[in-house]
Amino acid sequence: MASIDNQNNQSDYSDEIEVLTTGINDSPGVLLPKIASITNNYPNPFNSSTTIVYSVANLGPIPAEIEIVIYDVTGRQVRTLVDGKRDIGWHSIIWDGQDDSGDECSTGVYFARISQWGLDILNKPRKLVLMK
Repeated sequence: MASIDNQNNQSDYSDEIEVLTTGINDSPGVLLPKIASITNNYPNPFNSSTTIVYSVANLGPIPAEIEIVIYDVTGRQVRTLVDGKRDIGWHSIIWDGQDDSGDECSTGVYFARISQWGLDILNKPRKLVLMK
């Protein structure tokens, strides 16, 4: 088996191994996310802030490189909420309704998009409604 990194470099072939996962952090019954996704946000619609709940999948090296970006309805990037490494599992972050410059965003529909290691193929953006 060979692997390819994020710059399309292929490794030499290695011996096959079998991995048996028995648990993580001694927490039996905890389901690990299969894809990075934004599961929900609350409240929605929101006035001053909303909490965005997201998952980090067990894909690639861990901690994983995660990015969550807010876009307006025209597709313009408004705010980067997360840009860094996160552990596998469930996380949350608060968006305060401001853009990257610290200015308040106007009333309207926005979209939050998550990517893990630069890939966002399997998930769709989450709609956030800001009401002033």
